[in-house]
Formats: sequence, C-alpha cells, structure tokens
Amino acid sequence: MLTPASLLAPPPQPSLSINSKEGFLTKLGYHRKNWKKRWFVLVRNELKYFNTHKDPAPLRVIDLSDASAAERDTSMERSFCFRLITSYRTFFMCATSDSELTEWVDLLSWKLVCTFVTAHERTNRSPQNNFFQYEALKSEKCPYLEMQFIPLIEPPFI
Repeated sequence: MLTPASLLAPPPQPSLSINSKEGFLTKLGYHRKNWKKRWFVLVRNELKYFNTHKDPAPLRVIDLSDASAAERDTSMERSFCFRLITSYRTFFMCATSDSELTEWVDLLSWKLVCTFVTAHERTNRSPQNNFFQYEALKSEKCPYLEMQFIPLIEPPFI
C-alpha cells in the first residue's frame, strides 16, 4: 500500500546498472582444463568471477582494458560458449542458453569498444579525431553503439 512517506522516500537503488550483468557461467580452467561453474559479475571495466554468488572476494578480476575481443566459440564442443581474448590468456566460458550467450557477448563487446575509445580519448582529445574514431567503430557494427555509445563522443562542430 502506498503511503505519503513511501511516496517521498527515494527509490531503492539497483545493485547493477543497465550496462552491467551477473550470473553463472561455466569456465574452462587454465591448468587442469576442467569446466567449473562460477559466478560472474561484469561491472564498469571489470569482469570478476567467484566460486559462488555469496563469496565476498573474487577468484580473479579481468581488466577489460587488456581484452581485445569477446566472441562466440564453437571449438570447445559445448553449447553456448564464447571466448574473451586478453593479451595474456584466452578465457573460455559457456552460458546456459543462446539468449544468455548473446547477452554476455554483446555486452562484453560493447564494453571493449567503450574501453578502447575512452583510452583513445585520454591520449588524444581532438574532437575531430574522436569523430573519425567513432566512424571507424560504427562501421564494425557494435550492437549497442547507436543507442548507448554516441553520447560518449561528440562530432566536430562545423
């Protein structure tokens, strides 16, 4: 029931923003090459994974500024797999459905593009260079580019 006090109270804050994701994925181990179910949290520029969703500290934090691609993978002979390629390792993970796989790959790919452009903006602040960078990225068909990425880069004023 709505009361005057509840109408004035601030709305509850979600634990994750719209460009974040969490959930269980099955990950291929690096040393033993066995598959283990892990709890993954994608927030800002980091992909963290935990043994369970209740663990306070992650087993590992993957900095997405060091990653170059997130893409579907069929080489593992498992359904709904993808790989995250970093400079030091390729991580293989599997989702439980095709729609979940698509969500993870699309969101990670979008984050990689945003991370790349943000790093580029830090090193080269010229609006015209940002515009050309945006045009180059737009041609690669980033799924979230049109609706969420445009505000990050302003085209040059003519």
